[in-house]
Amino acid sequence: MLSSRISYLNGGEFVIEFVNPADPALRESVHVALVGAEPNVEPEGIDPLPGVTHYYIGSDPKAWLTNVKRSRKVRYRYLYPGIDLIFYGNGPQLEFDFEASQERMCLASC
Repeated sequence: MLSSRISYLNGGEFVIEFVNPADPALRESVHVALVGAEPNVEPEGIDPLPGVTHYYIGSDPKAWLTNVKRSRKVRYRYLYPGIDLIFYGNGPQLEFDFEASQERMCLASC
């Protein structure tokens, strides 16, 4: 099971870092730039996992992240009008889905 940390850049850009808890030296990063996306979308953990994770990176305790809740998936609700983005792991693969709301689907096809 991989844990992940998300760093925001600006205007729909963010970096997701996946870490293997069994070997923290095993890391993968993904830089995502979504043109025209809502810049103030907050991630929402869905499908929660037990426990929490602590990130003691660097020597400044103010920069440490503790008691970070874990989840199998991360949803960005309304990244675009009526469209969510969901990231999740599938074995060693990072996968994502764009999920359209019922209203958005009706506008496109009704």
